[in-house]
Amino acid sequence: MRRARAYLICCGLIYWILEPAWRPTAPDSFPASSYPMFAYRPEDPWVFTVVGADSSGKEHRLSPSLITGSHEVMQAATTVQLAIFAGESAQSRLCRDVAERIAASELETLRQAKVIGQRFDPIRYFVDEQPFSTVRFDYAACDVPGPE
Repeated sequence: MRRARAYLICCGLIYWILEPAWRPTAPDSFPASSYPMFAYRPEDPWVFTVVGADSSGKEHRLSPSLITGSHEVMQAATTVQLAIFAGESAQSRLCRDVAERIAASELETLRQAKVIGQRFDPIRYFVDEQPFSTVRFDYAACDVPGPE
């Protein structure tokens, strides 16, 4: 009798653990979780940034200090994202500010600043040298002021 009860308990536990896998999209519940955050591959995220372009059109990633005047990466990312969501005037203002910082820096080869958004593939980041897809949106572009 004890052996039968032990088998019954073991089978019940195994069922309880595997049951979420057989459920249709049901609400997640602890401890019998279906782990919905791992159940599908989410859409590739957008990365918003400002790049500099030289006279040949080749783009160069800019440092946070050129984007915001600060060395904080998250502050630069947030500044660009807020400007993009705020609309065209904020995007143009950010672009002009970055272009002025580029002009004051030692990067005399850069002729243009561009506020862009690109799709980023996190998996390709670890396997490929080019994790950014061809899906891209240019929000603003402005020329770097020359020496006066």
